[in-house]
Amino acid sequence: MRRTDRPTRRRADGALCTAAVALLLCVAGNGCSLFRPAPADDPTAIDEPDSEIEGSEDGARVEGAFPDPSLEENLEAEALLALGDSRLAEGDLSGAAATYLELVDLYPRTDEAAQALFQLAALQLNPSSPIYDSGKAVATLERLELEHPGSPWAPAATLLLELTRQNADLEQTLRALRTQLDELKQLDLAPDPSDG
Repeated sequence: MRRTDRPTRRRADGALCTAAVALLLCVAGNGCSLFRPAPADDPTAIDEPDSEIEGSEDGARVEGAFPDPSLEENLEAEALLALGDSRLAEGDLSGAAATYLELVDLYPRTDEAAQALFQLAALQLNPSSPIYDSGKAVATLERLELEHPGSPWAPAATLLLELTRQNADLEQTLRALRTQLDELKQLDLAPDPSDG
């Protein structure tokens, strides 16, 4: 068997990996405006669904929906979100993550909790973050979808969750291909019995 180089295939594989990593880093970073919700005064902004069941005689809330937070809860959640964002801007990723977690634990019913969950997931997806853990990021994004389905952050969470899952599938495929390549290299390096 003769060993052949395939630079074109290597470049294509490398380009695919580079594109996937760049997309993931864009998603995980704060610089990608694609994942930011539209401003509230934007006419293309997503309308939040009504919190009441249509056709319900007593106007009962949707099962699992939170009651509206108080003004005090909203103000405290805003302050924690600002603190977390400030820590993030200063490069204190662990401090930002801890603040976002505190916000979500103390004020889970607020809009700020949805944003904090998204920011936390982005930190968990950032390989340079001290809290990097893609499994936890998936759980965080799923929690955002479940607890805040009407949030402007929910569509971005859904997209990021899908990209994260696709990236995991690509990484698994890449590992399998590398294993196959290593096996083929071993076969190629093995002495040919006919050369005897």
